[in-house]
Amino acid sequence: MGDFNTILVDSEVSLDDAPHEAARMISWLHGRGIIGPAEVEQGDCRGPDGSYAKVAVNVYRPGPSFKEASEYDETLRLSHNYLEVTTQRTIFTAGDNGIGIYCTRCDTEQTRLGDEWNDAFQTWFDGHPEPLTCVRCGHVAQLSGWRFDPVFGFGNLGFRFNNWFLSSSFVQAFERELGRPLTIVHEHP
Repeated sequence: MGDFNTILVDSEVSLDDAPHEAARMISWLHGRGIIGPAEVEQGDCRGPDGSYAKVAVNVYRPGPSFKEASEYDETLRLSHNYLEVTTQRTIFTAGDNGIGIYCTRCDTEQTRLGDEWNDAFQTWFDGHPEPLTCVRCGHVAQLSGWRFDPVFGFGNLGFRFNNWFLSSSFVQAFERELGRPLTIVHEHP
């Protein structure tokens, strides 16, 4: 079995408020014993030009009460179990799981019919979101108004749980504490 991530994405928080909200949720997780203290690791960061660079990132290993968040304790015996928090404008993808973007009006999948979706992703990432127009029926909506299969998340705050099978009760408690709905992305890098 390879690595997998479950990413809890807050699609509503502003870029300015994301660091504060991240700190609040880290404190909540730490207080419940779900995560331990921050550790610094080397990670990859994608720059605006698409290149990758090694950067220092804070990760949080499972704490003494990690079972409160996980369906299976044996999962956390893998060598790379951690939480990584992102506080920047990010498109959280499903990785190698592919991409399917479906019109909510006519259910046409968009990626096989043109590159308009790619342009919409880029303008969203650049902070100037433009709506996407269905190449079949002409329906127009912001990216949040499309159905993604697998699920993608667009936001300024994401909590990436690497190699944790998160329980539904934990995800619900996390969402209640956050106070906003989550987009849940399952990534297989």
